[in-house]
Formats: sequence, structure tokens, C-alpha cells
Amino acid sequence: MSIDFRSVDALPADRRLSTLVRDGSEEVAVPLRGVARLLAAHHATAKRSAAIDSQGTAAALRRRWTENLDALQEFRDTVVDADDLDEIQHRALRYIDGRHPLLRSRIAAGRIRNGHGDLFADDIFCLPDGPRVLDCLEFDDDLRSVDGLDDAACLAMDLERLGAQTLAERFLDWFIEFSADLRVDSLVHHYVAYRAVVRLKVACLRWAQGDDRSADTAELLTDLALAHLRLGEPRMILVGGSPGTGKSTVAAGLAQRLGAVLVGSEATDDDLITRAVTALGQGESVVLDASWSSAQMRDRARQAAIGASATVAELRCCAPAGVIDAPMERGFEPWPEAIDLHTTETPHQALERAVRMAVLG
Repeated sequence: MSIDFRSVDALPADRRLSTLVRDGSEEVAVPLRGVARLLAAHHATAKRSAAIDSQGTAAALRRRWTENLDALQEFRDTVVDADDLDEIQHRALRYIDGRHPLLRSRIAAGRIRNGHGDLFADDIFCLPDGPRVLDCLEFDDDLRSVDGLDDAACLAMDLERLGAQTLAERFLDWFIEFSADLRVDSLVHHYVAYRAVVRLKVACLRWAQGDDRSADTAELLTDLALAHLRLGEPRMILVGGSPGTGKSTVAAGLAQRLGAVLVGSEATDDDLITRAVTALGQGESVVLDASWSSAQMRDRARQAAIGASATVAELRCCAPAGVIDAPMERGFEPWPEAIDLHTTETPHQALERAVRMAVLG
């Protein structure tokens, strides 16, 4: 990585990335793309070892989360709302518990590297001959040994904290492109949330030292962490109903809108569940298109989702009386857990309602 070892005082303060972002400068995209390229190139040549790989395991990620969350407990209901803190902990640890296959695959793909570890907009200077990045985190080797997406998520989080969400998304897109990586949206959200919680801890400590303004920063970071954890939650969405209700159209549209894996009713019952669990373990949400007329089958799907630490949403597509054959409807066992989706609306209206139901319940 192009690290500048000069002191901060030797670099022009008005060229800090953070300053340019706050000022709304339109010239930051090019140097930010350069930073994405630099970080990806650094990861490509960074050393690897079994010890470094061990920092990418579910156990190591859980430990990092727990250490930061434990440190925040003394700030419950003084700086951080207790309910928000509990929700962050529940969602973060639940995600890890169900994503062991994904984290193992990241290690196997060589994605755990000795990275920067602490990349913030304050530490980047946009100079005429290219971006300069200040030195990486030095005091703890383990904190530099992270998934490349985690390393990049630090800067993405900081850009979002500064109000530049679009820039944050573009930076991540560039980094993933230059890294030749596969984008796993749920993992990106998880790492951005983690970086927000690390920064939240710093804000709370500053508040304890008398910096009252840090309380506002803490609130912003809490909201940011929660938003990403909610967006990144893997979901199993059952879309059912009798033939002719438009369920397959809704399921396909829903999968496309949510970026989820679509598993159709041509699969056997066992294959349907197996493919869903595999996708969930890799951090993907999944839409299962079947009749779901059997209560037993629906219960199997719910239990599989629980085992994969995923949320379940259940939608039943309905058509007006007389449109669907009565014998088909009589063979449908009661489904009180489902939200009825009446497909008499336009396809666009039905899809919009399905998205809201699947995400919000």
C-alpha cells in the first residue's frame, strides 16, 4: 500500500479526504477509487499464514464483537440506548452463529490478510499525484489480520458517518472489483456494522472524558450499526399459494428485488430445504417458491431457518373466490402464520407489497 510516513503536519490539511467530503467536494471520486485500488493491491501481496487465517474464523469474529459490546455495557442508557445495544448484540452474534460455512469459505479463498486495520477518511490525503494513506494500525497484529471486506468496510463506514453514503457504496464496489472478490451483501453489511460499533466505543470513551458532542456521534453510529445489521439479516421467505394465484411471479420478482436466491417448486421437498440451508449458510437470503399447502413442510422450513440463524417470512398468494378450483383450496392446510397477499392488484403493486411484507413483516 502507498503509505506516507511523513507527519500529518507535513501534509496539506485541506486535502484530507474527510475535509473534502464534509465540504461536498466533487473531486473525491477519483482519489477514492485510487484508495480502493491501493487497498486491494496491498491485500494481494500481504502475507498469509495459519495464524492470520485464524483471525477470520467465526470464533475470532465473535470474540471481537463481544469485546467491543462488553466495553459498551457501562454506557447503557447514558450514551447508548439499552434496547438498541441489546438488538445490536442479538443481531450481530446471531449472524455469526449461522454463517460458519461462509466464513470458512472466505478463509479457503485466501481472503484473510494482514491489512491496514484502521482506515479512516482523516488518514487519507488527496494529492495531485495520487492519494496518500497514513500508516496502518501497528499496536496489534491481530487487529490487522482481517477479511479484506472488513478492512474496506472501515473506510466505507467512516464515509457514511460523514454523510457520504453513495461514496461509501461506490468505494466498496471499486474495492470488490479490484480485489476480484465475490460480493456478499450480508457480510458487507455485517462488517460495516462492526466498524460502526468499534467507532461507537471510541465515541463513548470520549464522552466519558468530557466531550459532550460525542453523544451525538454515538447516536449516529448506533443507528448506522443497527441499519446495516437489519439490512444484512439473511431471510428465508416462503411464497406459497394454489396454482394460478401468481405465486411464482411474485417469488421471482421478490428474489430479484432483494438479491435473494430463488428456489422453485420443481425441486423436491428435501432438495428445497437443503438448497435453502446452503444459501443461508453462505449469507444469502432465499425465496422458496412452492405451494406450501402442507403444515408439516412449512414447519420443516421454519426449523431449518432457525438452525441457520435466519429470519422467516411467510406469504400466501390469494386469488378471488371462483378463480381457483375449490378442490385445490380444500387441500390447503390452515396457514395462520402467513400474511395473505391478494394478487388482484397490478403486478407492480403486488410486488411492492410483497417486498414490504417480507422485510417488515
